Amino acid sequence: MKKIITSFCLIAFMAAAVTLSGNSAQAKKITSMSQAQKKALKEVKNAVVKDTEMEYENGQAVYEISLLKGTKEYNIVYRAKDGKKIKYSWEENDIYSVNKNKNLSKNDCKKLALKKVKKATVISLTEKIDDGLTMYKVTLKKGNKKYKLEYLAEGRKLIEYEWETTKTSNNGKGYISSSKAQEIALAKVSGGQVVKCKLDTDDGIPEYEIDIIAGGFEYEFTIHAETGKILEMERDD
Repeated sequence: MKKIITSFCLIAFMAAAVTLSGNSAQAKKITSMSQAQKKALKEVKNAVVKDTEMEYENGQAVYEISLLKGTKEYNIVYRAKDGKKIKYSWEENDIYSVNKNKNLSKNDCKKLALKKVKKATVISLTEKIDDGLTMYKVTLKKGNKKYKLEYLAEGRKLIEYEWETTKTSNNGKGYISSSKAQEIALAKVSGGQVVKCKLDTDDGIPEYEIDIIAGGFEYEFTIHAETGKILEMERDD
């Protein structure tokens, strides 16, 4: 009898563990804008939600939340199916009150960026002048993340920070590439030029929306992202 009771307890424990595991996975999934907002507010405490959008990127539903805190604006993108954060950024809105006594050189900027994102590789470093202020933009790569950092030279201050996970062309779902979709559309329009190519989902069907300009006309194509079949084609003046 003791063995039977022990076995029963073990089975019950295992079943509970499976249930908890399933509930945990379910809990990570985001199913509403309010849920996405709560998740973002846990990350940026004492912030105010400015805007929330649900859209599709590479055939996947994502939630994008914009928040305000002090002089910074934050943007966070979560994948709906598992709640994973795939993009994060913030921008300093008040750059003119920065103490501008110290200037930042390109070499200094590179060092600061590598200190901020340790063990990353610098891909590019560009300089621009906006309203008389010099800014350096540094692009870095680390693992499956791409970083963009922008520094204000006058004041040696980081004013923009962003990272996002790098994406494959078909997201591992057997989609044709965007270049292949464009080839299919261009084959129908002689001498055309692609002005838009976007991967979206309509009623669960992954589609490329492609706009082409040719001979004074605009052509709009909808192409099935898995089969390459042209679902719709329209021509406008």
